Amino acid sequence: GTYCVIGPGTGLGVGALVVRDGRNYPLPTEGGHASFAPASPEQIRILEILSAQFGRVSNERLVCGPGLVNIHRALSEMAGNDPGLLRPEQISERAQAGDPLAVRAIEVFMEVFGAVAGDTVLVQGAWDGVFLTGGLVPRLLDSLRHSGFRQRFESKGRFTATMSQVPSMAIIHPCPGLLGAAAYAVDAARHTEGVVA
Repeated sequence: GTYCVIGPGTGLGVGALVVRDGRNYPLPTEGGHASFAPASPEQIRILEILSAQFGRVSNERLVCGPGLVNIHRALSEMAGNDPGLLRPEQISERAQAGDPLAVRAIEVFMEVFGAVAGDTVLVQGAWDGVFLTGGLVPRLLDSLRHSGFRQRFESKGRFTATMSQVPSMAIIHPCPGLLGAAAYAVDAARHTEGVVA
């Protein structure tokens, strides 16, 4: 199988997991730095605001902890407000308290996250599934479940029906990197037994 791995945290990590002949091959990429493609007038305006600050706008400028701040700041500017300097967790807290701009910031975050994850599946041919990881996924799991993530993930024109069959799975293990490294070491050791250096 071929799987996409995508994780928003302090940045946006993107990779693939290729399984062939019983072996796992992780493929690191710099996919988080692919260009952001807005999908609505609201997202086009967000892109314009972020472009004025950053020049080129990558997906990572929106889909990570600082990206949530960027989205919230852009939405606030569109509404004529100045939110001040906020941290991602403060935006989440405001959303839980019902603040409309914070709620919308998380919604936009999830929509863009879904679109980026779907695009990455298409680029990698990862028809067996996408693993959602990173520090933000466990924290925003409830928002993820009730967001536009899947709609934007699947909304790929002629590939919409195909994308609807691709599962998206959230990794909530507290130490997935260490668990993966251990699994990789065990697999490597198993396949080098009897090999003389």
